[in-house]
Amino acid sequence: MRVLVCTGAHKSIFQYLVPLAWALRTAGHEVRVAAPPRLTEAITDAGLTAVPVGRDTPPRESEEEREEGRAGLPRPYDLMDVGEVTWEQARDGYWFARETAREQNFPMIAGLVEFACQWQPDLVLWEPFSTAGPIAAEACGAAHGRVLFCV
Repeated sequence: MRVLVCTGAHKSIFQYLVPLAWALRTAGHEVRVAAPPRLTEAITDAGLTAVPVGRDTPPRESEEEREEGRAGLPRPYDLMDVGEVTWEQARDGYWFARETAREQNFPMIAGLVEFACQWQPDLVLWEPFSTAGPIAAEACGAAHGRVLFCV
């Protein structure tokens, strides 16, 4: 069986997929990992076959914002710390889906769909931030599944 694993450009998220990818390889399946180009070295260092797709996007936050985020949870995840959550706070937390996920996935879609249609995977596995994965699966007719990194 051919399995295409899709992930965004975050090395920490890719790393939780490595044991699953290796389990599939050990069971005799062909596995490819599709990600933005800057993750290629991490994928090959893990002993897996990388498929660089799209282009790298610059980080959205500044160094100061990253430092500030280390003190606690960034938006929208900080809603758990504020106690009573209003509708406006919850609604405004969807900036991630509107902006960040779109910015990270849109550059990947064309290359990922092209590769998936050429390689014809049987299964596409994608992590929750890699919404280009199910698009590619639908385009090439493969089954697909989201692999969660937490409960």
